Parts: sequence; C-alpha cells; structure tokens
Amino acid sequence: MKSIIQPTYFSLEKTRSDSPKPSPLSKEIFDKVIQTWPRLCADVVIVDRKHKLLYLPLRKSNPTGYWFIGGSIVARESEWAAAIRKLRVETGLNITPDRLSLVWLKRYIFTFSDSLCYLFSLELTPAERGEISLDPEEYEADYGLCSFSRDDLLEKCNQTTEQESAYPILLLAYDAIFGSDEH
Repeated sequence: MKSIIQPTYFSLEKTRSDSPKPSPLSKEIFDKVIQTWPRLCADVVIVDRKHKLLYLPLRKSNPTGYWFIGGSIVARESEWAAAIRKLRVETGLNITPDRLSLVWLKRYIFTFSDSLCYLFSLELTPAERGEISLDPEEYEADYGLCSFSRDDLLEKCNQTTEQESAYPILLLAYDAIFGSDEH
C-alpha cells in the first residue's frame, strides 16, 4: 500500500501589539521592486474564427499600442479566474470559463517589465462585441476594439510611431490561433 504524504502546515507567530506596524511602500519604491521579478498575467484576445480576425484595444499604458485585454494575476487566483476578472473590469463582459480557450503560456520581456502570461482566446458574437465598454483608464475607449487580419497586424508591427503600433508577438498569437497558412 502506498503511503500518503501529508502536507506540513506552519503559521507565523502573532506579532506583539507593541511591534511597529510596517509602512506601505511608496509608488516609486513599489515600481522598482516590481521590476525585479516577472509578474504573472492572464491576457485575453477576442477572435472571429470564421473571418480570421483578432479584436484588440489600443492601450494607453504599458504596453502602449494595440495589445491584449488583461493583466496581473493576484495571489491565490487561477489564471482562468484572472482572465474572467480582467475581462469584466476592463470591458464590462461577464463570461464563463468554458468560453475561454488557452492559447499559450509565454514570457514577455519588455524594457519596462518582465511577465509570464497565459493567453486565452474568446469568440464573441457581433452583439457581444458591441456591448463592450473599455475602461478609459487603460484603453483609448474612443477607438473601441479594432479588428485585425494577419496582414493588418504585419503592417502595424512595421509602423514606426508607437501610439498605434503593435508588437510582433501579436503575429505569433494570430498564427497560434488560426494557423499559419502561407506565413
């Protein structure tokens, strides 16, 4: 008979009431600390499989340009739950996990951050796409979701202005989702 290994649990001792309380980090220090290790993220790309299109918002903050919807996974949150939470917060959509398809787990290294990201695809009906309300703190809400074929993405990746550019990883995502016919 196999022996079952029981997990070991521990707890930190209670701090004394006269112990000094830790002070929160300033934003400047927090940002420096965050840059020292990869963050774990869940991103979602909205797709139209029939027409082979990706729907991407234009981000205001890093990464700027066209990018996925999503962001950081919080402690003890699954990647699926994080993707659903980020969709709800950033677009107003409430979906169930069975509508998401895992595309990959990849590491993105930018000049401003280092992230290990789960990417999910989500197919929406035209009516659902029309209901999206992008968070104006994160996205250029006036642009809405923009549709991209592979050729459109290639053009945006080669664009020299950063404002409406796209990162080459979007081409890899496109190929991972739709396959790469002649490309």
